[in-house]
Amino acid sequence: MPQILTFLGQSRHQCAISSVAIARHLAQQGANVLWLTQDSGPLPTSLWGEPLTTEVKSVAAHLSILQLQATALLEKSWEVIKELEAQYLRNPLLQ
Repeated sequence: MPQILTFLGQSRHQCAISSVAIARHLAQQGANVLWLTQDSGPLPTSLWGEPLTTEVKSVAAHLSILQLQATALLEKSWEVIKELEAQYLRNPLLQ
């Protein structure tokens, strides 16, 4: 059964360290884990030892990482909206 674990606390640093440790532990036990963050600072990169991207990247067996970036998400959504508008309206308003 899928689970979503959210780490909350006053120390962003401690939450990130804990979440990475738990993600690695669950993956070693055979659970499929997708670890994602919105943090664009250097902390996630230093914890994983490699840069995070906006595309899912496999870092170990059963373990993938992803960085959510608002600008990339908005850009993808905007393209979908423009395609739908062109499909359903005779005179598209958005360019």
